[in-house]
Amino acid sequence: MVTALIGSSSSDIGDEVMIEAAWAGIAALATTAASTPTAPSFCQRMAAELPMKEKRVDGTRRAFDMQTMTVGQRWLTGGSTFFSMKLEPVDDTPDEQQRLKTMCPGAACTMEGPLRFTLGLKDGTAHSFVAGPNERMRVEMVGTRIRCSDL
Repeated sequence: MVTALIGSSSSDIGDEVMIEAAWAGIAALATTAASTPTAPSFCQRMAAELPMKEKRVDGTRRAFDMQTMTVGQRWLTGGSTFFSMKLEPVDDTPDEQQRLKTMCPGAACTMEGPLRFTLGLKDGTAHSFVAGPNERMRVEMVGTRIRCSDL
């Protein structure tokens, strides 16, 4: 960029250079801010729909917990609760059905997308989430909490 300054003192030229530098910095920030944001993970999408709080869990990228009972309920009933999990293939083929059967051998499900995951809560509500290809996560019961961990 060429700037012609006629009849300016040296301090005016310095001010002009500073203004140009400031505009260049603003343009660089605007370009950076306009870059594509990272899509939320499976557990982040789940936490956005359910009252989950982020937790630090070793061996995971991030984890979210949802308490299924209030403090009073835990104290009065001794902490009894339940939930259900259902896995469905996105592509309903025999190979996909077999792949999903191996993901939940017990109370914890370690899953890899693509799949459709439905979480049923004790209040009768069901919440469905779709995991995309290459998304890995684990959903499990930890005490009276439901935990979703991105792996």
